[in-house]
Amino acid sequence: MTELRKQIAAFRKEAAISQKQLAESIGVRPATISDFENGKSNLGSDKLKKIMQVLNLTLSKQPDTAEAGGQKENKTCTDVD
Repeated sequence: MTELRKQIAAFRKEAAISQKQLAESIGVRPATISDFENGKSNLGSDKLKKIMQVLNLTLSKQPDTAEAGGQKENKTCTDVD
């Protein structure tokens, strides 16, 4: 889960979405996002799914490096833990 936390935080920052904005979009407090990204708490699968949708991410067991027409489609979080 540690790697997933880091990847989600990185994709959130890349998308220029604040913790507060992400929290509001999935119905939690900003501190909940901060605690999750810093490994202080876990999120339920329903909240993780919402985060993935907001950030346009998919979950894969292997890194996804495929590009379509020179543009990446969905970004992929790799489950390596």
